[in-house]
Amino acid sequence: HEAQQVSLDEFVCDLASERALSVAELGISCHWTHDGLKPYQYYFLQGLKTHVEESLYVQTNVPEGTPFTDLITAAHASFVQAKTDNKAEGCYHDNLVRAGHTHVGLGMCLTASNTFVMIEVFVDRMIEPDKTVIQELTSPNFKLTGQVVREGWGVYGALVWKDVDIGRLSQENMKEMAGPYTDYSDEQVTVVWPWQIECSDNLFQMEMDLSSALPFVGHIYVQVFLKKDDGSIP
Repeated sequence: HEAQQVSLDEFVCDLASERALSVAELGISCHWTHDGLKPYQYYFLQGLKTHVEESLYVQTNVPEGTPFTDLITAAHASFVQAKTDNKAEGCYHDNLVRAGHTHVGLGMCLTASNTFVMIEVFVDRMIEPDKTVIQELTSPNFKLTGQVVREGWGVYGALVWKDVDIGRLSQENMKEMAGPYTDYSDEQVTVVWPWQIECSDNLFQMEMDLSSALPFVGHIYVQVFLKKDDGSIP
């Protein structure tokens, strides 16, 4: 399927397995959690502080004794077919082939009622935010610091989005929200340009004014952009 070469991450596999069990227990093919969290929010709060993309596959009435390898193959074949048919689930095929992914986690489960659930989590470990970066905003002035861990790449900008807390979701809500998801909201807060970013070797820092987003209850999503050939960044 022209998939990118990635490394298997055991920690991400554990998180994906937990997600697969959760989806199986609910019986709903939804990327959102019961607590109203999108995948990137869920994985961030679980300790995965980098960009993620989640693919979801559910197959019911699985024949007894079907090998998991056959089910995984069927999942990927369905992603390719969805892409060919221009269906929303074609984005799962895009996750497979998109450049930039460095790691992947795979979680699967087969329920007593023979329903198979597979979660694939693709991870882009391009930067590592400093552990001192605050997680709860107490001021509109926010500084993001960290280092680039992908050799030859550099940070050249960022977009900041606001995701308002939607609260706990009912099963009816989750059924309505089943299927592929949008990673971030439409509420853009600010833009960080290349000349507003300080870089030294592989270290970087950028300051953001989030006053237009406050006060609110929810999450701030910082989308950091990187470019290969860091010497060409203005």
